[in-house]
Amino acid sequence: PILILILIIIIIIMGVLLNDIKTARTEEAYNDVCLMGTDKDGSGGILASKLILAMRSQVFHKMFYGNFRESEALAIPLNYSSSVIRSIVDYCYTDRTTKSDEQQQAPSYSEADFRDMVSLRSAADFFELSELREVMADLLYSEMAKHPGMTCAVLDELSAVGETDGEFHDTCLGIIRVMGEAALLPNNDDDAHPGRGVLACGNSVIGKVLAEEVVGYDQYLVARCLQKWKPSGECEHTASNRDGASDDREDDGTKAGDIASKQYGEMRHAMIARGIAGRVRLNLIAPPKLARLNPCSLFSRDQLYEALKEHALSTEQEGGSILTKTAVRGQWCIVKGASCPGANGMYSADGISYNDGVPIYEKKGMYMDKAAPFKLFRRANDIAGKGATWFLGVYPVESMSKTYLYRSPVDEVEKDKIPRHTWRLVNSPFVTNHAELVPAPVVLGAPA
Repeated sequence: PILILILIIIIIIMGVLLNDIKTARTEEAYNDVCLMGTDKDGSGGILASKLILAMRSQVFHKMFYGNFRESEALAIPLNYSSSVIRSIVDYCYTDRTTKSDEQQQAPSYSEADFRDMVSLRSAADFFELSELREVMADLLYSEMAKHPGMTCAVLDELSAVGETDGEFHDTCLGIIRVMGEAALLPNNDDDAHPGRGVLACGNSVIGKVLAEEVVGYDQYLVARCLQKWKPSGECEHTASNRDGASDDREDDGTKAGDIASKQYGEMRHAMIARGIAGRVRLNLIAPPKLARLNPCSLFSRDQLYEALKEHALSTEQEGGSILTKTAVRGQWCIVKGASCPGANGMYSADGISYNDGVPIYEKKGMYMDKAAPFKLFRRANDIAGKGATWFLGVYPVESMSKTYLYRSPVDEVEKDKIPRHTWRLVNSPFVTNHAELVPAPVVLGAPA
């Protein structure tokens, strides 16, 4: 009873202290620095206390109390927008973020919100606020799962902040790889799928998004994306598809009033579109889909006609009809936090491989310095299907024997749902160094 009473008193004291710190946020007398954003939104900057910021971030500590000119300055310019700086300051004071609070109120975020979240994640990384960085990454994963049409905007903003590779970047590409059309060409008439898709891509991102390793061999999808992304006026009957498309383009100089820069950006934009279009193999597109492509500067009438003629000749020689295979998309999950680096990342189901009646999720990764497939699946422990278990394992190419790395019991209520936090290390004789596999991962599942 005494220990419980002491604990209650400590909690009350901590609550009062946190409330006082939060109140100090609005008291001008306690603020001794003004952080200026790049957008200069008219607020005059964000006021804060150097002491509180320095207590939360080593970067702020070195900035304010080290041998830097910022230590004496009253106003400090930072290379982030005012909204991002405000979120950083709020987090330092309250241990909460405005974006995560808004998630409980807003039905969905706008593209500007998604871009702010990417910038906030980047800023958290710069200021060494690791918990905030992970919070924003998880929030982005969750929102991209619900709104895949925003993934291109996330990738474009990652490029803007200089993050052009890494686990988070590759996972975003993995979402596009699995979701395909839902991510690149979302139905904007459906409120459940907001986002501009491929139109949110800038010149530095479009090549990655439409690369063969991302969209596979779906040449029809690539052609449609290019027709929508290319400069307006070049494609017959499709100019209306680009409403608002150039608002966030990295090379658009309209905001600065620099017409020459804008013209250069549009020229480069067109050159990139033509370069990607030159790699599209129209003869691999099924005739019904090929006939739906509108002639334009990227795909002329003659090119489309030649591709259709090639199909017709091939069909006539084989004496049959033209058949196409379609890939099953939409089932995927994200593994994060595993100390075995190759296990982290985007897993997808091909719609063909099943075990215990549920899809097998797979990805490629590095294991013991060699490329190997990692698989996530459910397996029944007996014929009756009782005591089923989820496994995450690796299948070394040079060995036929699989190695189970982690396991998790099945949720008795939602047996087909991939567990999230219940993964544990497998005591397998094939795992030689168990210390390398601690901690166990977290799996973020996405709906089909």
